[in-house]
Amino acid sequence: MLVPPITDERTFSKVMGELLDVANLVIGEKPFLISYINERTFQSLKVMNHDVFTEGMMVPIEKTYCHQVYKNKKPTVVSDIENAVQDDRREKVKRLNLCSYAGVPILLGDGTVFGTFCVFDEQPNMFDDKTISILEKLASFLAYAIDLQIINAKDPMTGLYNRRFWDKVYDDLPKQDGDHSIAIMDLDSLKQINDQLGHETGDQLIRTFSSIIHETIPWDAYGFRIGGDEFSIVFYNKNTDQSKPFIDEIMKKCHHADIKLSAGMTDTKKTPYEKLVTRADQLLYESKSKGKNQLSEG
Repeated sequence: MLVPPITDERTFSKVMGELLDVANLVIGEKPFLISYINERTFQSLKVMNHDVFTEGMMVPIEKTYCHQVYKNKKPTVVSDIENAVQDDRREKVKRLNLCSYAGVPILLGDGTVFGTFCVFDEQPNMFDDKTISILEKLASFLAYAIDLQIINAKDPMTGLYNRRFWDKVYDDLPKQDGDHSIAIMDLDSLKQINDQLGHETGDQLIRTFSSIIHETIPWDAYGFRIGGDEFSIVFYNKNTDQSKPFIDEIMKKCHHADIKLSAGMTDTKKTPYEKLVTRADQLLYESKSKGKNQLSEG
């Protein structure tokens, strides 16, 4: 599961809690849930008035009613779960003693869905247009707070994530199941380009390379600019064999764009977590010592 792009968790948790308090006052004392969702997984971030739902709970997204909210980017209401479509979701929600569901998307400024703002009830047919309208307004406030967090997590020149969010993702990596890989990359000869052709040319090189990262890495990976000409990628649930084709594609595109790149790559299967960065750095400098513009892995 990707780490949500949040850098100030304490403030964000406080904002979510206050919005749930408002929902509780306006809609009534019902189970509420705020989620973070990606293409495969649903994760609850904040829960109110329910003992079984827990914060941090993760399930496959297709097992949730929030799947339709995420897929269609529109509110979803299930008025009577007892008589809804016969599937795993119906049986699981019944065991939680819940009969009605309403969820709205948390739509960010770029049009993507961060997650959902949901409410449940023990009785059927409990949620009307007014309830949906309230949820949508609260979700829009939350989306604004998330957009501000994402701005703080991104490098303004490139749109890649910054060193601050890199530290958070890296610190969280041991909590994630599976094997993960990281690549650390360095643009060769950027200083000489700046000195000979000017910083505008160097900055454009950085932006072009960042665009290549954006368009090439898979959805379950994060790209970072962690220094002036130093970049990194975290590939979730992929070892180096599975991640290498993406780095190869990046280097191929760099060749066509006349960008020279050195890279080092390792994974949590080959290297202990606490030595991942050190090992990737060693492999990066191995690439440079062998003539630059190549990838070393190990």
